[in-house]
Amino acid sequence: MIDKLAHQLIELQETSKRLLESDDIDNWLNSLGPQIRVADELRSYLLNHPVVVTDDPAVMEILIGIDLTDIENMDEIGSELLFSWISPSEYAVALAQVDILITSFQIPPNLKEFFNEARQCYALGQYSAVQSLSRTILEAAVNDIAVRTHKFPKEIIEQNTSRKYPIWKRIKQVAANHNDEIYKHYGDSNCGDSSYRNLVENNCKFCNRSYPMPSINWDSFGGQTYIYGRGSVPEKIFYEEFEARNPNYPHSEMADKILRGKKSKL
Repeated sequence: MIDKLAHQLIELQETSKRLLESDDIDNWLNSLGPQIRVADELRSYLLNHPVVVTDDPAVMEILIGIDLTDIENMDEIGSELLFSWISPSEYAVALAQVDILITSFQIPPNLKEFFNEARQCYALGQYSAVQSLSRTILEAAVNDIAVRTHKFPKEIIEQNTSRKYPIWKRIKQVAANHNDEIYKHYGDSNCGDSSYRNLVENNCKFCNRSYPMPSINWDSFGGQTYIYGRGSVPEKIFYEEFEARNPNYPHSEMADKILRGKKSKL
């Protein structure tokens, strides 16, 4: 559909250009209506389809040049797109399903903002965003408690703490005996009991992987080659599967050491 609309717009634009160059003003003015209509159809389509796949250079060029904000009946199109996705009653019901946070003390403004955003995302059915924001909320809360209780200086929290003070270490400092219970909500809600804490053991009881999943970074080809090259996980099955999928990829000395017991030159 998108290619058909794009080519239709291209033809209308070329016709309009020829009419203008030949000083046929009346027909040129008449050609503008259909051109605007097709352009609006394209914009409406693109507003509802964030990913478009086409191998036609002409279509790519016309789509890149379209201004999605240039729609005359934006309210009408916006209402149509929104209410075809969720109704006001569905939004209100989903919003009511999220518990209200009731506290006896002040919550940091950024934490309030994250909580409200997660609540809105849940109401709109954006569950992946809710999961990501929930991790952010947990980490922000841990950081705030760590500063309030003087476990970590504020300056350290404001810096990049992921290496020297990873989240599991910060949780352990502020959560005492509830460390594992709290961290499991952060580590991996999709796959059992995972943890960043120890790559010598299998962290997940269910899939036996040594890093939380799913991970856009680690599960990508780049992430897999990085793990393979460095020998970053102890499970032989990872290296066996990687080599089976990528028979032409250069062998890693670290992978050989794990798979075949060879000594690394490193």
